[in-house]
Amino acid sequence: MSNVTPAQVKQVIDTDLADYQIQRWCDAAHFVVQDKADQIEGQDRQDMVELNLCAHLIAMLGDERGFKSSEDLDGFKRSYTNTAKLQELINSTPYGNTANMLANGCLTDVDKVVAKVVFL
Repeated sequence: MSNVTPAQVKQVIDTDLADYQIQRWCDAAHFVVQDKADQIEGQDRQDMVELNLCAHLIAMLGDERGFKSSEDLDGFKRSYTNTAKLQELINSTPYGNTANMLANGCLTDVDKVVAKVVFL
């Protein structure tokens, strides 16, 4: 499905998720990009949006999956900070900002529910 691999994602975001877990997020990002493909020109650009969107989704998982803020090698301790805020969604991580910029801003409304009105 996805054009992005877990290995590529690990080059963008530091995560200890297993490859099969990352693949799930890659596939989710792929579906979002496919829904917006008519607004994102070119396969290379779509792949870059997909990669950054996948990293964004992983960064949104919580503090322990956020950005490494410190690491103590002797004590095997790592600290994380997650700047993601649900009210800001796509713009809450640098990965989301990058994906949205590459997608010409069309990811801003991804979280909006589309209302359908049917007249009988």
